Amino acid sequence: LAKKGLFFEGFLPASDGTMQSLTSIMTSLPYSHVENNYQTTARKPYPSSLAETFKRLGYRTRLFYGGYLSWQRFGEFAKDQGVEEIYGAPHMNQSVTTHEWGVDDEYLFDFLLSKIDDSRPSFNIIMTTSYHPPYNIDVWAKGFPLKTAPDEIAPMFDDTTNLKMLGHLWYSDKCLGDFVRKIEGRLVRPLFVFTGDHYGRK
Repeated sequence: LAKKGLFFEGFLPASDGTMQSLTSIMTSLPYSHVENNYQTTARKPYPSSLAETFKRLGYRTRLFYGGYLSWQRFGEFAKDQGVEEIYGAPHMNQSVTTHEWGVDDEYLFDFLLSKIDDSRPSFNIIMTTSYHPPYNIDVWAKGFPLKTAPDEIAPMFDDTTNLKMLGHLWYSDKCLGDFVRKIEGRLVRPLFVFTGDHYGRK
């Protein structure tokens, strides 16, 4: 994606928390220690809302979250900000095992593949959940190749991270890459915003 577009390696995160970063992405308002998802002013779309802007441009606006929409009133907030279709973990394959944060990323993207088409332009916000404690996915069974830290990154492995955590970041990245490879060249009308949990704090 970076080779075919614009890539910024250095940037400032909106905040050090997930919901605060999400509200900044969705409203285009910088986080200023006001929890927008709980404000009465957010019960209708801000003029700067991404979803509302794309809706005015004729896009079908959608949210896909691998977790539970009741968290931080995320589902209601998204609806208030102009998202027309909202999907969370309970909408995913009922045979999929869930955990306290929802479904593993591969099942989120499988669900997304079943819903995305070219019938009309769509603007899709996707939030993943797999890079999150308790880090209980068997990432080695999913193909994570490392058993020990490679020499070039071994000095960075202190008590704040470990291979299992790194494996979950690898897994989340792999699931997104697999999804992009499946739809790239097949669909031309959807636009996507992808974000995930916690990397800025780790």
